[in-house]
Amino acid sequence: MRTFDALAFRDFRLLWLGNAGTSAGQWMDQVTRGWLMYELTNSPLQLGLVSGTRAIPLILFSVLAGAVADRHGRKAQLVIAQVTNAILNFGLAALVLTHQVRPWHVYLTAVLAGIVMAFQQPARQAMISDLVDEAHIANAVGLNSMVFNASRSVAPALSGLLIAAVDTGGSYIVQGLIFAVSTIWTLQMNVPDPRKEGGRDRGQRSESIWSSSIEGARYIWSNHAIRSVIAIVLIPSLLAQPYTSLMPVFARDLLQVGAPGQGFLLTSVGIGALVGAFVIATLGNVGRQGLLMLVGAIVFGLTLVAFSLAAQPPPEAGPSPWFALCAVIMVISGLCNVT
Repeated sequence: MRTFDALAFRDFRLLWLGNAGTSAGQWMDQVTRGWLMYELTNSPLQLGLVSGTRAIPLILFSVLAGAVADRHGRKAQLVIAQVTNAILNFGLAALVLTHQVRPWHVYLTAVLAGIVMAFQQPARQAMISDLVDEAHIANAVGLNSMVFNASRSVAPALSGLLIAAVDTGGSYIVQGLIFAVSTIWTLQMNVPDPRKEGGRDRGQRSESIWSSSIEGARYIWSNHAIRSVIAIVLIPSLLAQPYTSLMPVFARDLLQVGAPGQGFLLTSVGIGALVGAFVIATLGNVGRQGLLMLVGAIVFGLTLVAFSLAAQPPPEAGPSPWFALCAVIMVISGLCNVT
């Protein structure tokens, strides 16, 4: 199938598998961290704050992380990030299982996980063009999105089941193991050094990391197409995507379906996103991508309005009768979001 053409490249296959593991760990962390904080504090405010704490490093360090990856090697940056993630997850698991965990532990590890993600994501994205030829880049990007959303379809439900069966500590142990396996796959990749291609090595060495970061920001701002794409992605990400951070409130207090229900709702988002990613990977460069992105952003916003209206508490004890409808709305939300 044309959908899987880019997997013919060995090193991209290894990157793709590593992406699957890392994505699964990140989605499990989102479910587990939110549930843990809500259990510790019963505060929707702190639930939102811990998610914001994790997101702030992504905003502050992403451009800098891209410059570091260009200068010092993307593979090394990726390995360090994955090892750090494994250590953070095993450490948080130990705190939970020994009943020593406190809200400040959740905040601290959220900041560190956000910093790791900020340095990990640019390296992963940039490596795609290092590992496949130009004709397969669009297909590889689609496959990368597909595995990200496949993980999104499975990992939240798995995390919810682990929380119900073993507590949040068991979920964090599994996450640490996933990051460890992903590191093994990453170490096996043969990644060309982009610094030595086209005579760029000398230019990179003579330019400071700060200058490289400023140059990247200027390029983004001066390029109308890239600036527009970033705006279309940034606005829904900033103003709409954080609804997933409040999912423990919807699952526990409104819909009354508990941690497994929270995982299933996020899994529903992943199923819709997986379908969208499969379509994009299959279509490749068909044109009108800008229109597709814009329509996806608009419909994504409308699905959140529908979800907020449907997520009503049940009239009596037990799960909400609107839970199935909420799950269907989340499928549509994921389908629109991935575009």
